[in-house]
Amino acid sequence: MSECINSHNLNQLINNNANIKLIDVRTPLEFKSQKIDGSINIPLSDLEKNLDKISKDETCYLICRSGARANTAYSILSKNGYKPVVLTGGIMDYANNQFPVLKESGKLNFTIEQQVQIMVGLMILVGFYLDSLRLLVFFCGLGLLITGLTGSCLLGKVLLKAPWNSSCNKAC
Repeated sequence: MSECINSHNLNQLINNNANIKLIDVRTPLEFKSQKIDGSINIPLSDLEKNLDKISKDETCYLICRSGARANTAYSILSKNGYKPVVLTGGIMDYANNQFPVLKESGKLNFTIEQQVQIMVGLMILVGFYLDSLRLLVFFCGLGLLITGLTGSCLLGKVLLKAPWNSSCNKAC
């Protein structure tokens, strides 16, 4: 079981200790749209390749969107001799408790996951409303099933190329 910290205690630590090690394991686009000041981004998919960026001598606090990816990162780090602690509820809980987060200004701050959900939701609504597009509902369901089984989302990859996500195309 992961060692955890809640948002209130983490915020207190941040305020009392400028040298706290915050590691955000979300994607670069998620990190860019909203982050805790002072955190560094090491996406979960790249974590094992970047263990040299983390000191085994200090506690590192793991951040993701809701806590699930941070728990996976906890397993990776703890089995390699690190001292990780997971932020319970992730950055969502941290921001919902009105603790300071940095946000990219001047843009809509939707993650790729949220953009996929919005697009699929709209396609299903349109497909359901218009009899001639009912097949669209089937393909949305099939796409979600394939994404869930493979962990790869074609619509997400297409949305990364959209103009409003162009600032992340090189980082992602």
